[in-house]
Amino acid sequence: MPNQFEVTVRSVEEVHTLPGIWSNESLRQLLISAEMDEIGQVDDAELLDIVIMALQDLGNQQAGELVLDSVFGDATDVLNRLYEEELEAGPFTDAAGMIWHFAEHDDEVGGEGAPETGLSRSFEVIAPRVWLEPLEKGMVFEASISAPW
Repeated sequence: MPNQFEVTVRSVEEVHTLPGIWSNESLRQLLISAEMDEIGQVDDAELLDIVIMALQDLGNQQAGELVLDSVFGDATDVLNRLYEEELEAGPFTDAAGMIWHFAEHDDEVGGEGAPETGLSRSFEVIAPRVWLEPLEKGMVFEASISAPW
């Protein structure tokens, strides 16, 4: 028997960076991997800009490999195996079909948009515009899921 849910879209906004993905330490590690000299002298406020410039100097292939290795570590042979043809062909068009960030949050009983039962959850999803474009703030609809929770 499917579980029924009422879904309310609380907000829809365009983002240009993924939240909390790169700490200053991980950016410094990326600079070390890119063999940048004197990274200890880079101010934290300028760190992201310096990393972007360093990656641009490396070119797409090498920069992509460094970023994937920084993010996924050993999980990079898996990505290469799953998307070998796409990665070799040029632009990675399948990236548009991926969810880039997903987080679940417990809502407080009676919180904004939460029913008094306390059985409410909020989900934060960052994905390509093509997936989320039909959604508008305040939109309410019914959804169901057949899998047991």
